[in-house]
Amino acid sequence: MEIHYDPQLVEETVFQELARRERLEDLDLVRRFRSESDAIYDSHGVGQREREFDRLHQTFFRLLGLDFSVRAILTEFAGIEDKIATVLIGKAFTERDEVAELSLDCRNVGVKIRPRRFLDRPVLLRQMRHELMHVSDMLAEEFAYTYEGSLQVSSPMEESIVRDRYGLIWDIHVDGRLARQGKDTVLGRDGRAREFGAVYAKIPAPQREAIFANLWQAESLTHHDILGMAHDVREVLARAGDALDDTAHEKILLSGSPCPLCRFPTYTWTEDLREQLPKDTLKLIQEDYPGWEPEEAACERCLEAYAVHAQQ
Repeated sequence: MEIHYDPQLVEETVFQELARRERLEDLDLVRRFRSESDAIYDSHGVGQREREFDRLHQTFFRLLGLDFSVRAILTEFAGIEDKIATVLIGKAFTERDEVAELSLDCRNVGVKIRPRRFLDRPVLLRQMRHELMHVSDMLAEEFAYTYEGSLQVSSPMEESIVRDRYGLIWDIHVDGRLARQGKDTVLGRDGRAREFGAVYAKIPAPQREAIFANLWQAESLTHHDILGMAHDVREVLARAGDALDDTAHEKILLSGSPCPLCRFPTYTWTEDLREQLPKDTLKLIQEDYPGWEPEEAACERCLEAYAVHAQQ
């Protein structure tokens, strides 16, 4: 398996590490780098300098030990080493950009990391381990990963919500397993619980905590399991087990829950319908849905349709 580094990442990381060493007055490699840089300016024309500086940066990337963490962490994932031909480490500009991707032929892995991660080895190890755990899942037959280029959703907003939920649940599953292995995690149990609570804030705390505990302790979620939960909040609620009462599914109005009338995923709820809707509109809805109560709320589209019908 070959490991390649983005030249821009290498250059920036080398400069940051040399600056750090200079502040600490650890100057041996700093002086050597400056000397070799000056030699390139003196000995090569403009057209050749870029190539020579790329070589210089790659050399000092190794001399400074900046490649050690990536090689070390890859040894923890034998399944990746056996199946992957090339790992490309690229530059991420933001934390959100720090992701791992698998090529469609499942032979190449790309991992984006911010350069400053390389200056803090424990942080880099945590981040790389987390991303490679995602790759390990994608390569595992039992996870049954399939690339979802486009989702069966009704709008870009819905697709964004589903993808964000998928990423959150998968991150919880990854960090839960790493924690049980005694490994440091990117965020930790409490941090992941806060993220989960922010996304699913409308689930009552006891049920939400039970769901999170179930996801954190899960040993073998599949791609289908996670995607199902990302699409359908009812599948998330089912993870609460005995902590969820029989009526909780209808009381929790989460973005993406099905409208009790049309049953389509709903991202804009209208509540307090006893006060907001005219009585004739409420009557029409209850004639079509005798078991429905205004406290269950409804989606905007259904309410607009019944409002028009009531005026006819």
